[in-house]
Amino acid sequence: MGKAGAGRAPACLYRRLFARRGLSQREPSVFLKRINSYIAFQDIKPALVLLRTYKDAGETVLMRKAVNASVAAHFAASKAVNPT
Repeated sequence: MGKAGAGRAPACLYRRLFARRGLSQREPSVFLKRINSYIAFQDIKPALVLLRTYKDAGETVLMRKAVNASVAAHFAASKAVNPT
C-alpha cells in the first residue's frame, strides 16, 4: 500500500505551520483569517439563484456538450482502470 504513517503527513505539516505562526492546533479559523486578512468574502448564493433561474438555448447547448464530454471521460477512465 504505502509507507506506514503516510496518512499522518498533513497533520504533521499543519502542526509545524501552526507552530511557526504562533498558533495552537485548535485555532485553524484564526490561522485562516490571519493569512487571508486581505481577502473580503461575500455570500454568492443570491447570484447563483439568479443564474439557475433561466437558461437560454445557447446555455442549454453548452451544458449538454459539457455533460457529453463528462460522460465520455468517465467511460474512458473506466476502461483505463478495468479494460474488460
